[in-house]
Amino acid sequence: MDFMLTVSGVVILSIAYTADKYGCHLLSRIGAYCSLMLIFSSLFF
Repeated sequence: MDFMLTVSGVVILSIAYTADKYGCHLLSRIGAYCSLMLIFSSLFF
């Protein structure tokens, strides 16, 4: 379960990075926050 949370966090982070390259800065910022929350929750819970 924790592994899946980490993987989904990394996937969302890569999508956010791609959106940032194409100029969707708001989408990438929201995606980065969501992925960091997923990764941290998988580490600590």
